[in-house]
Amino acid sequence: MPPRSEALVPVTVPSNFGLGLAIVEPAVNLHTKHLALAKAIVLPKQDRTVCKLLNPTNSPIFLKRRSTIAVINKLSIDSINVIDNFDSSSLTSDEQETETVTLEEQLKVIKQRGIELHRNGLTNEQYVKLVALLYKNQDLFATNMTDLVGTDVLYHSIDAGDADPVRKRP
Repeated sequence: MPPRSEALVPVTVPSNFGLGLAIVEPAVNLHTKHLALAKAIVLPKQDRTVCKLLNPTNSPIFLKRRSTIAVINKLSIDSINVIDNFDSSSLTSDEQETETVTLEEQLKVIKQRGIELHRNGLTNEQYVKLVALLYKNQDLFATNMTDLVGTDVLYHSIDAGDADPVRKRP
């Protein structure tokens, strides 16, 4: 993977996994490969799905064929909550507290977490909403590779088909 890039990587799901919704999470040891993987809800088809992989380093990273990068677990549709028609009157106390903290205070906390924001082409309303979202969810952001945990419940590997290796040992 090129440095500072992300890619959708096709992966093989164990043939005994079955059908239905699943959640893909980073493997416990993925941080040793200096990679990050986005958790995702997937619907594997024909024992295959994709993972979003990130190389946050300044060096290219090569993955061997059949490298374990993620774990997959069955997911019940009942465990997914869909939120429609957001009503601000139903805000929890945490969400109401976010609204009472000034924009400058929110930006200061976000910056302390290592996130720098620039307005770029955002309108003022969009920028304020983005800051509030980041502030409210600040505990969800990893500040280093050890914050990106996974599970060892189930492993799967990358199937590159008949493709030649990108790099071979001499």
